[in-house]
Amino acid sequence: MSFPAFLDTISCSSPSNSSPYICEIDDLLSLFKNNYKHDLVENLDSIVKEISKLIGNPIAAIIGGSILDNKIKKPKDIDVVVFYVQNSQTNNIESGSSERIMQKAAENSIDLKLFPFDYSPIFTLKMCSFYTHLFSSSREPQNSKGCILLDLTDNND
Repeated sequence: MSFPAFLDTISCSSPSNSSPYICEIDDLLSLFKNNYKHDLVENLDSIVKEISKLIGNPIAAIIGGSILDNKIKKPKDIDVVVFYVQNSQTNNIESGSSERIMQKAAENSIDLKLFPFDYSPIFTLKMCSFYTHLFSSSREPQNSKGCILLDLTDNND
């Protein structure tokens, strides 16, 4: 497993050395150089830019699933939840923008969920907790795994 839930024993773990691991898109592109996973991350980067243009400022994403497993060379998709803040330039979101982005993501092997970061603090925390837990789960209970918290704030230029 490439991204364990904890790098050390639970008693020696902290938010800084356990899942979700914080990184940026460029870090993932470097990690997955010249392979199919690199292509998936490039597709994700393109989708994040579309979100920025059409919906709002992407703040963070949670990534999990088979893309983070070294044993799987060609995952069927990348599982990702993107949290965004609506900005003044996207206050009048064109009808259907979210659906078009979701469709484009699906066509590019991205299993995408979108959530407004500025909706409700409790709702946002619930979604973060749920997807972190979901992405850290496995069909085999003894195989817990980690996930990535992607910092997308640099994409808001």
